[in-house]
Amino acid sequence: MPPDEAKQILLKHSCTTDDTNRSVGRLGWLQSIREGAGLDEEGFNQILGAVSTLAPTFSLDMGPPDRDVMAALWKIVTLGRSWGLSTESTLTVRDARRLADWLDRLSLEITKSLDHVTESAVDPRDVTPDQTADSDTSTVDRCDLPPRCTHLWSTGLFMNAGLPPGQEVIGDGDFWCSLTQTVLGPDGRYCDGDKCRDSSRTCYEAP
Repeated sequence: MPPDEAKQILLKHSCTTDDTNRSVGRLGWLQSIREGAGLDEEGFNQILGAVSTLAPTFSLDMGPPDRDVMAALWKIVTLGRSWGLSTESTLTVRDARRLADWLDRLSLEITKSLDHVTESAVDPRDVTPDQTADSDTSTVDRCDLPPRCTHLWSTGLFMNAGLPPGQEVIGDGDFWCSLTQTVLGPDGRYCDGDKCRDSSRTCYEAP
């Protein structure tokens, strides 16, 4: 699959384009969930194929990742959970479980692609002094780390809101920056629970 085609597939299935081909009853994957049309396994497999095709383009050697691609992936995962797993969803319990499994799988594939980037081309600003020492004996005391940036959002932040202390529906889930609405911060670097504790980042703001 050519990269341009993979990008168009993600844009279509994330409701980012108008190319839903309604004349033959074909909705984008995310739109089918929103409109209660059920789960589209073929569309989901297309999304996985597109992620596999585009994974090499996430390399730092290729420059900043395509923001439209990152935004499409964020919408598919986050809105897929919001629309498909909410109390107002029309999915059956069985399909809701399938959707949760699909989104977990997709999140894992995206994370693996981004992890490959950091393994193959580590940004020196993300390396702590402890990481340059012997990995068998060095540890990082997380209590000494700054708090997470106030602009870092996650699905857990919303789904756990209002629950009693100590109770949660999910963990952190998927991260994104509230300033850019993508998995990249304003400085072009990735967002997660660790990288967004780095107070040297120009976009970092303590809560």
